[in-house]
Amino acid sequence: MSPMIALLLALISSPGQEAAAREEASGCVFTRPRGWTKTDDPKTGMTHFKPPGLGPGEECSLILYPTSKNPQVTAQDLHDNILGSVATGLTVDGKLRTGKAGLFQSSRGKLTSSTGESVWIAAYSSKSRETIGGGVLVASSEAVLDTHQKSVDEMIAGMRFAGDEAPAPGTATAATGQTIHGLVIPLPAGWTRKDDPGGLIALSPPPPRSALEPR
Repeated sequence: MSPMIALLLALISSPGQEAAAREEASGCVFTRPRGWTKTDDPKTGMTHFKPPGLGPGEECSLILYPTSKNPQVTAQDLHDNILGSVATGLTVDGKLRTGKAGLFQSSRGKLTSSTGESVWIAAYSSKSRETIGGGVLVASSEAVLDTHQKSVDEMIAGMRFAGDEAPAPGTATAATGQTIHGLVIPLPAGWTRKDDPGGLIALSPPPPRSALEPR
């Protein structure tokens, strides 16, 4: 399938939907997954998100920590600290699966208590200049985590710290892609984006090469 056809299919898969609104909480700017609820905790500065459609006995929650300034801590130390705070009193079962969600480092795995109870987590962290931040997705089972982690990964991939400059509308990166009407779509190399005030978004391929240009 050509990149243009893939982009068109992604865009028309949800015709008539309004672009999801950008929100700010815990020092971060993001697009909340559709249907998820958000609760702010003014005492701790944390923000809690819950997905729709949880069944009986199923638990799932994303906790977004408030950003802070820390020029000394490294990005890896920050990630290790978040994992350590979540895993206090618990044992990592097996090896954590690491990855990236936009500018955020991620780790996913299973934690088990001394009584044999288990919980699945996906931890996220990032450092931008002196600002640090992150969050943890907690689920009662691997199946619940599998169901909802994709939506959280897309939210985190499009997230930035409130003090950081927003990327230019026409700039795409392989790490974050473009958030288009609530969908995170990685654009092929060289493609540009133009936003219309009426809500339309035009995606254009790079100009064709001439016969004299090397391929």
